[in-house]
Amino acid sequence: GGGLKAAQDFLTGHGDCFLLANGDVWHGFDLRTVIAGHRQGHLATLAVHRTPRRPELHNVGCSGAAQGEIVAIAQQPAGHRPAEFMAIYTGVSVLSTRLFDWLPPAKVSGLVSHGLQPAMAAGERVGFVEPAGAWFDCGTHGELLRADVHALRERKFELDSRFRFVGRATTPIRPEDLARFRT
Repeated sequence: GGGLKAAQDFLTGHGDCFLLANGDVWHGFDLRTVIAGHRQGHLATLAVHRTPRRPELHNVGCSGAAQGEIVAIAQQPAGHRPAEFMAIYTGVSVLSTRLFDWLPPAKVSGLVSHGLQPAMAAGERVGFVEPAGAWFDCGTHGELLRADVHALRERKFELDSRFRFVGRATTPIRPEDLARFRT
């Protein structure tokens, strides 16, 4: 939240919403899907993901199929409807510039706790999309390694022609190699 608030002048000068992608996540989402899922009038649209590997991160209550509304976030219900399923907020979202009205001027704040939760409690609507593609929270060494391994196996990335690979991996990565990075 604090970083967003600091960038408010830049982010509000180009339209009524913007795309946010946290720097510590790796995803294979088609961002056009996330943008297309944002509905007029919603304060935000969060890209959510479900994975049995990280159940502790499933703290977003969703109502609707692959595109619907957030009914709870971080154990704070936003209305009277029950969640149909719990998911992870991936750090990828489309945010209305109205969100800045909810963020405090303090230098340290959280998007969810200081922005989305109070706004939802006051009746603002937040939607979600569940885009196809892999997602990794790269906040730990283990998850960063998983993302790297996935990217190398999938090889669905392109390099700018100014860059080139130097060398190559000579040893395959085995599941037991990943075990020491588990969190």
